[in-house]
Amino acid sequence: MLRVAIVDANEHTNPAYRGMACSVIAGWLKWECKQANVPIVPAQEADLVLLAFAGAIGWRDECRRALKRAHVEPDASGRARRPYVVTGGPIDALPLVALELADALVVGEGYRYVRQMLGLADVRGVEEYTRTWPHAIERGQVQTLARQEGAPWLLAAEASPLASPDDVIDWDVPPMRSDDKVVRLIASKGCHFKCGYCATSYRQTYQCHPRGGRVVGQLTELAKRRERVQMVSNDPMNLPWFRQIASRLDSQSFTLQEVRDQANRAVLTKSGIGMARFGVEGVSERIRRAFGKPVSDNEVLEVVADLHAHKVNTHLFFISGAPWETETDWQAFRAFYERLGRTISNGICRVKLTTYLPTPPAPLARFVTGAKSEKPMADMMAWIPKNAASRHVVSIMGRRGRQHVADVAEQLSVSADVAEQLMRRLQADIAPTLDHWMRLPHNLIQWPIRPDLRYKVSEVYQRRMAHVPTTTAT
Repeated sequence: MLRVAIVDANEHTNPAYRGMACSVIAGWLKWECKQANVPIVPAQEADLVLLAFAGAIGWRDECRRALKRAHVEPDASGRARRPYVVTGGPIDALPLVALELADALVVGEGYRYVRQMLGLADVRGVEEYTRTWPHAIERGQVQTLARQEGAPWLLAAEASPLASPDDVIDWDVPPMRSDDKVVRLIASKGCHFKCGYCATSYRQTYQCHPRGGRVVGQLTELAKRRERVQMVSNDPMNLPWFRQIASRLDSQSFTLQEVRDQANRAVLTKSGIGMARFGVEGVSERIRRAFGKPVSDNEVLEVVADLHAHKVNTHLFFISGAPWETETDWQAFRAFYERLGRTISNGICRVKLTTYLPTPPAPLARFVTGAKSEKPMADMMAWIPKNAASRHVVSIMGRRGRQHVADVAEQLSVSADVAEQLMRRLQADIAPTLDHWMRLPHNLIQWPIRPDLRYKVSEVYQRRMAHVPTTTAT
């Protein structure tokens, strides 16, 4: 029988949980092992390590640290034959990064892969199984791939896709409680919007829970037990059964396109939700239109005012440093921020500015913005207390500086030095032609939306931002 370990690389808010399966993904893996009667052992005793991380940003650093803590050599090329490390989750969009640490990468949901794998007798069987599984990549499949000289973010030649996402979802997996004490119910996967910057829209075909009544029943039961509950969904108001929900939700993300509907907002406020989170994204209406998310300032303010009038706090996310962003866009954002402060008279609205990051396989992954793009965000944070301070609006700055360089390097599957060289330019187009785009490493996966169609979306973005393309990549 396989000796299996689960290494959870997610940051734990409580040090007492370190080494335990605390994230939703790791909790699911632990449950699967229990169902299969497979014992979980410490990593140094395991034949097989399941490496879990719930996000796609910071994966390389967090997983390397987690493996070291578990006494497993993080460098796959220098690791002995055991343990055999398998990973998955959002990192499947970065196969070359994932396979620096892991021996195998599962693409997509992975329910079928994990269940069949846990039924195998030994690691050799896992290796053979992975090699033939159409939704996984083994490290040996990428070791011979050469990079473009002078442009290491590109492959030297276009390669055939090595795997495709497995969209099979087990909707009957039980609710998982993470170490933040929140129980999360899977309500949908993917997103029915196709915003140009968002990887979620392009990684997976949109699916919503086929038995909504079951989710509503679980919400009701968990609420009776006074559990904190969230639905795992990128656009919960698109769920056909959303308006049946009468139980209190914990903080929840929504899409502004749907919350503009007054009937949807009525359900939201009736649920007694603690905080509603929205990705507004572009700092101006012009950028939001180019992103494919055309929401006006007036509409954002109307939604926020209505929610706060019903004692629902809000959290608004904005992307700073969008490609070909200008000072005019920031002037529009300052005007919006002043109006926001005058709109809210109770509760707290958090405004978070996050530096633009080119995340595959989204169309805008072809554009890299320079380090200088962080200055407008810093200027904005200095401007707020002198011009638009409000006890109801709290502003937050996201990751930046050296950490942002590391994030860009990870998303491009290159070293930090290469990322920094690209970011010395004000803007960089790393795939100015379709040929360049086809040689980006994330296209080693056959995503649901064809690469040429995703490339056309990036072309539309340039036109909407009134940018005349010039060749950058070699």
